[in-house]
Amino acid sequence: MRLSVKKFVGCGIACGCLILLCAESFAQTEISGILKTEKTVWATSAKEISDQFPGKELFKWMDSSQSGLRYSADSSPEKIIFSGLPVYEAVFSVKNEKISKIYLSLFNRGDAGSLEKNDYNELLKKLNGVLEKLAGKKGGKETVSIIGGKRFYSKIWNSKDYEFELKWSDNGVPGPSFMAEFVNLNILPPAPDADSLKIEKGLTKKVLAGRVKTNDAGDRCLEIPMVDQGHKGYCVAAVAERVLKYYGSKMDQHIMAELTNMPEGGGATLGDIEKAAADCAAKTNVKYSKLYYNDDMYNFISFKRMINMYNVEAVRAHAQLIIMDKHLMTSDGKTAYTLSGIVSEMNPDLYKKVRLTDGINFKKFQRDVIENINAGIPLLWAVKLGIIKEENLAQELGMHMRLIIGYNDKEKKIIYSDSWGAGHEQKKMSWEDAWTMTTFVGLFTPRLEK
Repeated sequence: MRLSVKKFVGCGIACGCLILLCAESFAQTEISGILKTEKTVWATSAKEISDQFPGKELFKWMDSSQSGLRYSADSSPEKIIFSGLPVYEAVFSVKNEKISKIYLSLFNRGDAGSLEKNDYNELLKKLNGVLEKLAGKKGGKETVSIIGGKRFYSKIWNSKDYEFELKWSDNGVPGPSFMAEFVNLNILPPAPDADSLKIEKGLTKKVLAGRVKTNDAGDRCLEIPMVDQGHKGYCVAAVAERVLKYYGSKMDQHIMAELTNMPEGGGATLGDIEKAAADCAAKTNVKYSKLYYNDDMYNFISFKRMINMYNVEAVRAHAQLIIMDKHLMTSDGKTAYTLSGIVSEMNPDLYKKVRLTDGINFKKFQRDVIENINAGIPLLWAVKLGIIKEENLAQELGMHMRLIIGYNDKEKKIIYSDSWGAGHEQKKMSWEDAWTMTTFVGLFTPRLEK
């Protein structure tokens, strides 16, 4: 996971005065003007949007298929604002070469940190005024949805050319324990687009199986929408959002992050996502299942058993043994082993041999992947980074969630995807390497129509 957390131009949204100070101190680009031109955004191409800001490097393609333009305050040398308010993330979705939807993250604690209740209310008040002015009328009735005990608010402003859908959430706790979660704005074409987290209607076994793409190289693969997790570290939430979008749901990573009580910078556990999946299953009309879980890096008994098996392989290979007591560390009166120190001494090939001794589960892993991909269903895949060397990836120990989206029988490889944007949509790895780094495999499965 990516664990760094940065704030917009060095400051959060603290108050109206602070926003004005930021605008004066940093070069920023106002983008609300794109809604006020004679030609509507929906008749505009991605290139025409970029051309409205000459000389500025605001956007990158979401993925290699150019399904959308994305701006991130974390990575862009330029900073953008919408009606004077900082934008942390913007996505201009593209369909049939024209802009089809605009998404703006105006606050989320994964990117911006905390926001005091008064400042949060002030932000919402200002946005209500901005959207009333853009739409030329007052907004509709504020609605609230409850998912897993969390409250998610929304309000819609309709105009001739645009529908503005404001979404926000907080923990609802008074006093110092108050926590603002996110404030997002969707800008849509004027046609009705009811807010629904449910998957699309008409999904059948035949429809899903028809989504499997094949090529002459032997790939059998699914095309899954890209969601760039950015630097928030929300790999679990981003993967969940991608799968649910593949099924036609509007669930996004910020809602998922709140359902998992994910801290800034990520850090959700597999247990967190299991609970979140159960909480949102009824709303999204999917069911969640766990196919495999390996706890040799989580449970001390399992870890010690794995090290013993590793040392057996090390003796056979005349390699260095792992001496666990070398990695004991005492801090604040507590003594524990340092996992990173032990793993850094491990030979990946020997660890792979240990993992492959579990031949029954390895074969089941292969069957699970093949059967589900053939059925048009991607697999949630949690891995231990730093165990298997990967091209263009730092060799550092860390937990991460990916998607398995296909396989290739000719090459004897899986096809997988990371939620890191363009260039990460489709990558390959041998079955043995994939199994070696696997900690968890699971599914979000749609409740299909007959």
